[in-house]
Amino acid sequence: ILSGLSGCIIDSILGATVQTRYIDIVDAKVTESNNKNRFYFSGFKYFDNNLVNLVGTTSGGAIMFFYLIIS
Repeated sequence: ILSGLSGCIIDSILGATVQTRYIDIVDAKVTESNNKNRFYFSGFKYFDNNLVNLVGTTSGGAIMFFYLIIS
């Protein structure tokens, strides 16, 4: 439970802070996907949703690994 919850929290924090966002020039909406009508808006340039999910998932496993080593 601890590792799953912590991985979920880390995923949410990364998605809210460092994930790349684009702004659509047609309807002025902020989105996480890129196409020809969207321009970079905020976040780290190559830190997309897939990388956020990977880091969140592996951090949950790493937290459980370190918990098992300590205990």
